[in-house]
Amino acid sequence: MAANCNTHTDRRATGGCQICEQTFCKDCLENYRNILLCSKHHQLAEKARWISIKTVRPSSENPEEGILLQKLKESMWKQEGLPAFIITHYKINLESDLIESHMDLFVRRVDRDTFKEKLKD
Repeated sequence: MAANCNTHTDRRATGGCQICEQTFCKDCLENYRNILLCSKHHQLAEKARWISIKTVRPSSENPEEGILLQKLKESMWKQEGLPAFIITHYKINLESDLIESHMDLFVRRVDRDTFKEKLKD
């Protein structure tokens, strides 16, 4: 990652906020449910009641569902100001030498219906 911190412009960014996707240095990122958030969105995350509303299982052969889920999350933030985050889980099957993944979209409970409407499109 070659970007600089959004707050400390003289420092290299080490990651991005999972809600706003802006880049920050390690001092500006906080852990919430094993995801990184900027301090502003960490406070928002702690106050909200989050629920998972959609799970997809993308693969290297069929990544479209994961891409669409990410695009939905981004567009709802940019166009409507509605926060969401995605948690990706991996399962490694050593016998078959496969890595399975699934992505969960988390939204605030108050935004559930708005996101579900968009998911229908």
